Amino acid sequence: MKHLTSRRLAALTLALTLGAPMVASAALPSGIPASGTLSYDVIRKGDKIGTETIRFHPNGDALSVELSTDISVKLPVVRVEAYRFHQKSTESWKGETLVSIASKTDDNGKPHDISMAGNGLVPASLWNPATVRAGTVMNTIDGHAMKLPVQKIGEEMVSVGGSQQHATHYRTSGELARDLWYGMDGELLKVTLKADDGSEVEYDLH
Repeated sequence: MKHLTSRRLAALTLALTLGAPMVASAALPSGIPASGTLSYDVIRKGDKIGTETIRFHPNGDALSVELSTDISVKLPVVRVEAYRFHQKSTESWKGETLVSIASKTDDNGKPHDISMAGNGLVPASLWNPATVRAGTVMNTIDGHAMKLPVQKIGEEMVSVGGSQQHATHYRTSGELARDLWYGMDGELLKVTLKADDGSEVEYDLH
């Protein structure tokens, strides 16, 4: 048998490589910022009552998303805490599919702790613009499936960090009644909801 020269070996390797089928990586969900982090102030009646931070850790077609929400509403004057909500969760994605979610929540003193498979659902963490197309989403507190009717309101301008950005406004109803604004690149720019007392709560990206 003739010995392969380095040139022939390189040519053979290239031919085998070109002939091999290419396996494309699954696309990740849109809405992931270049900075890797989305940070929101939670505002009620002009006062900051909390924060929400979402951190994205992509690795090829895998994605880990860490969410932390801390809210505390205090009574005026006496400053006694009237309501609190604390949640930490981790979402594991493969491409655009939720593989699993783990979440620990303190909902005004009521604890919840879940660790479960994605079950083909989009979580109701809202950062993923696919939320408005899902029809049914997963409650991130206790894991149950929720129907999510959605109405597209239209194109609007939203203030983000002192600048105006183009956004698409959606309104959801049912168990998860929210107004959502997604930027042109899919980033979640703003969320509003009605609290139990009828006051409006805003999540403002900064």
